Amino acid sequence: MISFNRTAVAAGLAAIMAVGAVPAQAQSYSDTQPVSAFTEQNVMAVLAQLGAQTKIVEDGDARYVRADMKSGLIALYEPTACGDSGGKCIGLNIMAVWERPADWSDSKLLKALSDFENKYSYIKAGVLQDGSVYLQRYIICDYGTYMGNLRVEATTFDSIAVKFADVIEP
Repeated sequence: MISFNRTAVAAGLAAIMAVGAVPAQAQSYSDTQPVSAFTEQNVMAVLAQLGAQTKIVEDGDARYVRADMKSGLIALYEPTACGDSGGKCIGLNIMAVWERPADWSDSKLLKALSDFENKYSYIKAGVLQDGSVYLQRYIICDYGTYMGNLRVEATTFDSIAVKFADVIEP
């Protein structure tokens, strides 16, 4: 079962963005290096190569890799689907959050989110319980993947998030 809990993220996102870092060391890698599970270390290695500043943030039992990208985006990467014992994580939730545009009606916001999702169907956009707006991508490696694929996912999320910010922060 996927461990991503949108309610917990909504309630704790501001705190997560502000908490202190847990030191972690990013490792170097090759794009053709196989990945059988998502780990904080392989996620941080990819993000570091992209020029992101990374750190581990904690919210209760949840741990995230916070990535401050060169584009200005702040994203959270959460290894998920780790099995009952918290072992091999075969899912990775990537999420970024913005404040809701203050002067937008519900209908204007929902139309903008729907239009964005229709244009970029591989990304999910929505509203959290606290009213903030999010962009999310979920990737899997059930039977493995490669570090290069993880790099492409991170690069794609960053570039699409920049386009999303242009929509909700005109």
